[in-house]
Amino acid sequence: LIVAAIALHRHRYFPVLDLAMTEFRVRDVGGAHTPLIGLPGRIGKFPAQGSHPGPLSFYLLTPVYRLLGSSGWSLLVAAISVNVAAFSTTVAMAFRKGGWRLAGVVALWLVLIIRGYGTSVLTQPWNPYLPLAAWTLVLLAAWMVADGDHAALVPLVVAGTLCAQTHVPYLVLCVGVFAVATVVCVRRSGWAAMRTSFAWSVGAGVLLWLPPLVDQAIHAPGNISMLREHFTNTTEQPIGLGAGVRLLLRHLDIVSALTSRGGNGGFLAAASEANRSLFVGALVLIVWVACAVLSWRMRHRSLVALHTVLGSVLIFEALSMVRIFGKVWYYLTLWAWAVTVALVLAVVATLWCWWSNRNVARAQRANRWLLAGGCLVAVACTAVSVSGAVSAQVPEHRLSEALGQLIEPTVAAVRQGVGAATAGEKGTYLVTWTDALVFGSQGYGLVNDLERAVALLEELHGVLDRLGVAEQLPRLAQQFHDAGLGLLHGPTGDLGP
Repeated sequence: LIVAAIALHRHRYFPVLDLAMTEFRVRDVGGAHTPLIGLPGRIGKFPAQGSHPGPLSFYLLTPVYRLLGSSGWSLLVAAISVNVAAFSTTVAMAFRKGGWRLAGVVALWLVLIIRGYGTSVLTQPWNPYLPLAAWTLVLLAAWMVADGDHAALVPLVVAGTLCAQTHVPYLVLCVGVFAVATVVCVRRSGWAAMRTSFAWSVGAGVLLWLPPLVDQAIHAPGNISMLREHFTNTTEQPIGLGAGVRLLLRHLDIVSALTSRGGNGGFLAAASEANRSLFVGALVLIVWVACAVLSWRMRHRSLVALHTVLGSVLIFEALSMVRIFGKVWYYLTLWAWAVTVALVLAVVATLWCWWSNRNVARAQRANRWLLAGGCLVAVACTAVSVSGAVSAQVPEHRLSEALGQLIEPTVAAVRQGVGAATAGEKGTYLVTWTDALVFGSQGYGLVNDLERAVALLEELHGVLDRLGVAEQLPRLAQQFHDAGLGLLHGPTGDLGP
């Protein structure tokens, strides 16, 4: 992901459509229009659309975005930083629970996931993509709680809130996983042992959900009401039990997912192949059920907790897929692939524990071969991921490049008062467009970059004013222009840094 961030800096990036709207919201954080809800979605009917539940993703993107100059590229790096933080926390929590051995297994899990999704998914802040890394933290924390480590309740709530607020399909999943893990922990450890951690997790949850609750209180209808109305009174028919089960089995086909050569990662390519065989997925499910029973017969506490969490996730996954209505877009179920990889590793771990118990003398030597094999797989997957990251492209790069050709002369014309821009950059303008090809993607991008130019200029004015040299701005601008630096007259993306 770090290699991808460097590679993406080679391109000037102008966000379009959803990512442009994301940058609108990130730019608003901390001001009079600080967002209280998430990105608009296919919720309700246009123009009375609802949004995804909450703004936590915007808040988390803001620090890195502003630190790196509030540019299109800094928005991508902000998304990368959120994903790196989630993955790093996941490995750190694994190390806290089981030392280097468990941390290595979890790291292998994440390496396979990164390979499967590809850098194009994990380097952009699109709301179906951004929670994918945090979802791995949810799964690990849920297992730790179910295994008696009640302190993991707080990271479970924080990561689950990020997922649920950013993309609404995670809402039921995260609430359900939290409930199952908590109930199992109470049965194993007792309420007295975990009530402090539970109180802290509830406090964190209430704090993180305050913005959507404020929105609900001050607007009529609030976004929560619109979400409830959309999902309880929809006129569209869900895809049903048969189609939902087939969708679940396709997402258990780990062979197709890891061997696919899709340019955006094997998981995306596999999700697009709606007609492939369900045999591998059914076989994975059967083997997993057998291993879950085996772990119970071995009375292996940690494995039983792991299979309990994964089993509950599979149930919520099936319920979620059965209830999908309208077109089954690939991004609605991307989170399922992380569950599938965890399922396969749980099968391997269970079989290994069973074999080790029966062959204690040979287990130590075999451990070395298992370690070597895991390292080889991790290195190979990392090498493939890095090679793909070297050639990383910005999202919708062709639309971005075309938009880039339009923005610089438009900003220059506004500043020079050309045509209807009689008020220059201090004016208020209405931007309209007709676009049947890419449904207004570049229109949103144009408005976003015009607003960016104004915001950065106002920021520069503020800095110069605090330095007492604001009145020198026209002369400074002319000097920079004469020197060929183009600070104010060049591309708007150059202004931030």
